[in-house]
Amino acid sequence: MKTYVIAGGNSEIALNSILQLQAQSSDDLRIIAYTRSQPRTEISQVETLEWDAEEAFPGIPDDVESVDGFLYAPGTINLKPFKSLSAETFMKDMQINCFAAIPALQQVLPLMKEGGDVLFYSSIAAQTGMAYHSSIAAAKAAVEGLIRSLSAEYAGTNIRFNAIALSLTDTPLAAKFISSEKKLQAMEERHPLKQIGNPEQVGRMSAAILQGEYSWMTGQVLHLDGGMSVIR
Repeated sequence: MKTYVIAGGNSEIALNSILQLQAQSSDDLRIIAYTRSQPRTEISQVETLEWDAEEAFPGIPDDVESVDGFLYAPGTINLKPFKSLSAETFMKDMQINCFAAIPALQQVLPLMKEGGDVLFYSSIAAQTGMAYHSSIAAAKAAVEGLIRSLSAEYAGTNIRFNAIALSLTDTPLAAKFISSEKKLQAMEERHPLKQIGNPEQVGRMSAAILQGEYSWMTGQVLHLDGGMSVIR
């Protein structure tokens, strides 16, 4: 049996990752999802535990003997001029996107006895300067630094750490940026491929990584961003 731990299990991208894990795997699965609200009705055969990334991590269930993959999916999008951002906003973004993962990782990693995959989500703003993105850019840059450092520290144990850096993706978190046809078209036009991200695509890539299909990859930040990070 393969066991996966999903933090932020109610997010649209985590939901799609869970569905893809279930669809792609030939193994029996145990999926433990931590959510801050009632679990989504679209998923079944998933154990859900309540957790908000701004609160203490509640721990891994005592009967979990091993973990094969860990997905950290909590996120924020606070886009404002720097002068309008409070220190509290910076700290909240850092807490939700990065710091809250640390106690979870410290409990998960000892259970990855046979190796496995740890996956985070980053943003293209962590590596590409973008106006009004200072808070989320700082938080996601911390994520990228964390996965690179841990990939070096744990390489000898065959635990792999990677991240997927996204541009704007069609999720409830991004709804305010695409709430009208005009806004959606404007966001699509910003991307070289003239479309925004699809959570199902992100889920497919995430599931493949978590299942160990890329076992010769660690410390990487993969860009799934419609070309935004490299094409002008």
